[in-house]
Amino acid sequence: MKKRILSYMIVLIVALGCTYTYYLIQSPVKEKITIEAGQKSLDISQFLNEGQNQAVLKTQLSSQELSTLGEHDITIEVKGKDYVTKVNIVDTRLPIVETQNLTLIQNSPIEPEMFIKNIIDDTMVSVYFNKKINTHTIGQQKILLYVKDQANNIVQKEVTLTIVEKN
Repeated sequence: MKKRILSYMIVLIVALGCTYTYYLIQSPVKEKITIEAGQKSLDISQFLNEGQNQAVLKTQLSSQELSTLGEHDITIEVKGKDYVTKVNIVDTRLPIVETQNLTLIQNSPIEPEMFIKNIIDDTMVSVYFNKKINTHTIGQQKILLYVKDQANNIVQKEVTLTIVEKN
């Protein structure tokens, strides 16, 4: 019985010691955080582990860097010691696209950007058609227009192209 109690006490002491050591050596900052592209600034509290409330953000990212997808190194000072952590910038939001219909003279060149009134996105976008557009045939046609951002978020818009005869 005494051996069993002694064994339990040893296990308890070792467990308490491991827990105490873990909290002593645990970094005060998170290894990595993920934020959405376009965030205006970094909030230092996002980087701090529980129980930490005083730190200095030594690395600032520009608005352009906050819209650049991927990982960036960030230095944070806690109690006089520098810690390097990472911020992963992602884009999970679809571009917001405002389009317009278009009227062209027969056989005129056409570009997908001609249908765009406005695009709002926090990363670079490309605009494209999924097929060659016929500007030879007079009349109206429905066209699918695609807007894709750097994170491959794609918006499909239907627009109308009207081809008129040359005067």
